[in-house]
Amino acid sequence: MKKSKYFAGGVIVVILLLNVFLLYKFQQLKVQLATLNYQYNEISIKELRVSSMLKESMFLQQITESELLPDVQLTDSKTQKNIPITSLNKERQPVLFFRFKESHCDACTQSAIRILREIAPHFPPGGIAILAGYTNVRQFYAFATAEKMNIKVYNIADLPLHIDKQEKPWFFVLTPEGRMQNVFVPVKGDEQHTKKYLQCITNKYWHVHDEHCEHEH
Repeated sequence: MKKSKYFAGGVIVVILLLNVFLLYKFQQLKVQLATLNYQYNEISIKELRVSSMLKESMFLQQITESELLPDVQLTDSKTQKNIPITSLNKERQPVLFFRFKESHCDACTQSAIRILREIAPHFPPGGIAILAGYTNVRQFYAFATAEKMNIKVYNIADLPLHIDKQEKPWFFVLTPEGRMQNVFVPVKGDEQHTKKYLQCITNKYWHVHDEHCEHEH
């Protein structure tokens, strides 16, 4: 009888310990599930935000596409002289511009410039330029000196364009006819679209091979 009691007691203890262990694991699973739900909600919110920003960017691109770029005067960071923007494609070749202003999101600007550094070697001399928008000329020269890129840097505080009044950096290709083509507004936190855009631009105008662009076309 005593053995039976000890055995029954042992079984009860084991069952209790098993219940405690299962309860502990259940609590762990609840915490993990709550964490996964939070992460899923964060991703969903981010995707909605990016989607909304992409739609806004597409609208800006559409209203700017093929618009004539005013023949404004730019400040050359190297010569410190003013030159007309149309003189930059005097070779009758397209030029890719990255336009940003000092009031724009610094993280967005730096992200785009970082990608430009990676892809710049694929462009011919004079095929790519940064069009900064500093009201303070000293800050402009400081930026141009600090970057130390093999990319020409110019400055003009404001362009008489709707897209330039938005607080967003943007890209465009200046055609030999002086029109803006392939306008692109990068979205914060979405570098992949920016990289793909620049790869496709090099493929379209400078015939640098890119499988993804060929697949799309």
